[in-house]
Amino acid sequence: MEKLRDIKDIVDVVDYSLYYLVAVFISLLFLTLFAIYYIKKPKKQTKLTPRDIALQNLYSIDYEDEKSIAYQFTLNIDYFIDQDNQKAIEKVLKKLEEFKYRKYVIKADKSIKKDIKKIIEAIK
Repeated sequence: MEKLRDIKDIVDVVDYSLYYLVAVFISLLFLTLFAIYYIKKPKKQTKLTPRDIALQNLYSIDYEDEKSIAYQFTLNIDYFIDQDNQKAIEKVLKKLEEFKYRKYVIKADKSIKKDIKKIIEAIK
């Protein structure tokens, strides 16, 4: 008989599948927490500058009340005066003088309101 070959001993095979499973689970957990953090994170609110507040006030002028028009426009237009629109603004401010200091005011004509709206649109 030929020489019998011996059967080799049992070899230990290292099984890393449990480690891989745990690593994948922990990675998914961190990614999920990271995603939740950025989705739920409160967004920083930027502080409004005085110019932004004035612009909001100009957009919210009530054109039915002449005193409101006069005061809101006068108080808030100062932030937007430059060389291009200075004369137009001064002209409108002179027209609005009569509405400010009287107890009972007459209705403003449409040209004043139209000029104010045109100036506010030009500010954008």
